[in-house]
Formats: sequence, structure tokens, C-alpha cells
Amino acid sequence: MKKAIIFLVFISVFSLTIGQSAISAQTDSVSESVDKVLNQLREEKTDALSEIREALHIYDEDNRPEEQSDEPDLFKSSSYDLEGAYKAYTLGSRLVTSYKEKGSLQAIAEETYQWKIPYANTSGMPGFATIGEKDGKLILLGKSSGETCKNEMISEDVIRSAIADSDLIKEPLTSITIYNCLLYNVYFVTLSDGADEFVIPFSVRPDWAPVKNGVLYSAEELIEKYDKMYDEDSINPKASGGVPLQGQGEGIILGKNIIHREETPNELTPTPIITQESDMPDTLHEESEESAFPIVPTVALGGGVALFIGLIVLLKKRH
Repeated sequence: MKKAIIFLVFISVFSLTIGQSAISAQTDSVSESVDKVLNQLREEKTDALSEIREALHIYDEDNRPEEQSDEPDLFKSSSYDLEGAYKAYTLGSRLVTSYKEKGSLQAIAEETYQWKIPYANTSGMPGFATIGEKDGKLILLGKSSGETCKNEMISEDVIRSAIADSDLIKEPLTSITIYNCLLYNVYFVTLSDGADEFVIPFSVRPDWAPVKNGVLYSAEELIEKYDKMYDEDSINPKASGGVPLQGQGEGIILGKNIIHREETPNELTPTPIITQESDMPDTLHEESEESAFPIVPTVALGGGVALFIGLIVLLKKRH
């Protein structure tokens, strides 16, 4: 009897040890794969670094640009953070609709891409320079500056932390790609194990997003959350607006945004270069009963059309 009990205990301990070893090996394998895919991002950036420096007119070791006398003070950068630069590919125009049709973010991505390079302006405010390709050469498309730029900062530490805080990834990763979803003004760090996709979102306006920045989601869960919050079927193609909330009907968002572009090639569709301006009237964010356009708290708008409509709404309210 004692021998039988001892044998059973031995088998239990042995099985537990084997199980723990398998889990440990799996964890090590995933961890190693994270190192490999992040190294791919670093190598890609290193290969493009000389072109990036040329596009930004950086000619010294401190990453300070040459004289910027023609730029507004808001966009004059004291130095660029080339270590924090990343490449983002553009996603298809309608995120939820396109994903449901094709089943993956990779399948709805376009070949168009941009480099995002963090910088601090001469007042210390965070910002981004956006670089795109034209005629086989990288050029500066524009700059943005404001506190919301902090939400676009994507680092290896944040990616590693999001993966470590989740138990979603079970198999070694094979690729990592950063996508820019123009419609929702959000960046997706997308990881794949060859079969499934996992996403870490970085929304420019996280208060308008159905997901949390810096948190790992399965692609299916992320799309489901956007689908529950927003109604892409109700987008008004004739209005310069964002995506209405579910049940809202057609709507647009009027934000306190201005655009500063130095050069935008016609063949590219770059991310709106948006700058938050604190002196713009907050009432542009409020819903107006008199307005023919319900103002929906969704993705940010850039461009003069939105600002023009917003001013009309304000004038109507004041009268």
C-alpha cells in the first residue's frame, strides 16, 4: 500500500515538473520570438536612417536640424528622437467593414507608408515629423505638435510590457507591423504568429476609442469593440467627417485642429497632420441643437472644411 502511494506521489510530481517545463519552454520561445521581431523593426529603421536624416535636414550627431527660420515656432524642433522613429503602413479606408470582408489587418493594408519621428519643439512640447516616399525618395510631409502626440509614442518597452501583461500569445511570433488607421486616427502595433493577429492600439484620442492604449488585444476582439461603438454604414461620404456612433446616424466631429503641411504629394494619402491648439473655442466639441450636423465624439477631423462648419455652428449659437 505504501509503495502504491509513493508511486502515485512520484507520478504526480513528475507530471507537474514536465508540465511546468513545457510552459517554461513555451514562454522562452515566445520571448525569443519577441526579440527577433523587434530586431526586424530596428534593422528596417537602421536601413532607412540616412534617408530620414536627409529628409529632416539633420547633419550633426545631436540630431538637431538645420536652421528652421521659415517654420512657425510651434514646429521648430530642438532635436529629433531617431531612436523613437517608426514606420507605419496605411490601413484600408473602412477598418471594420474591410476586416470583416478579408479577415486580417495584413490583408487590408496598403503599400503606402509613413515614417513618424518624435521631436520636442523649442518650448519642450512633444511633436512628430511625418515622412513619406515620393519618386523613390523620402521627403518631409509635415509636422504636428501638441500634448496628444504623446499618445502616438511607440517604444519597444511599451510593446514588451503589453505582451508580458497578457496571456493571449501562445505561439512564437513571426512578424510585427505597425499600421495607421486614418479613419479612427489610431496606430496599431500588429503581431502575428502566422495564424492569428494580436494588436496593441495607440489612439491619438484614447478618450474616443473603445480600446485602451498600450494593451494587447486579439484582432477579432479589437474589431468587435470598434464595431460595437461606431457605425461605419452610416458614414456620410459627402461630409468631411468621422464615423458616427452606433445609433447616432450621420454625423461629423468638429475638433480644435489645424493642419500644417510643407509638401503633400498628390499620389499619397498621408495621415492628417493635426496640431492641438488650446486657444480654439471648446464649444466646437459640444453638441448643438441648432446645428444641422450632430457633433459626434469620434475620430478627429483635419482640414478647413471641418473648421469652417464649426465656425458656422458657433455663429448660429451666438445669435
